[in-house]
Amino acid sequence: MSRNKNEVFSRRLTFALDGIRFALKSEKSFKTHLLITSGLVALTLFLKPPLLWVGLFGICASLVLALELINAALESICDHVTTDIHPQIKIAKDCAAGAVLISSVFSLFIFFLFILSKL
Repeated sequence: MSRNKNEVFSRRLTFALDGIRFALKSEKSFKTHLLITSGLVALTLFLKPPLLWVGLFGICASLVLALELINAALESICDHVTTDIHPQIKIAKDCAAGAVLISSVFSLFIFFLFILSKL
């Protein structure tokens, strides 16, 4: 069992924030998606769409950012194990990147549906 598993909540929260800080410092894709999310928040505040759309935007944005963090974690572990291009590690990294891509494309689809609803 992990020695971190039974830490107090504030300590576990620090671990989570450390992961986010790591992604902000080292992951260009995470920074890009965070910038896009910031733009989406500004646009949402400006347009004031119905709460259903706000909820959908929030789900989409948080899913993309969460998958980016999982992708960064997986890449970090894989790079720790070996710097060689191992076929199985390539598959793991590619699948994680694919998950981010799928969530990003679906998020764009939701945004386009919102735009269509405004026309």
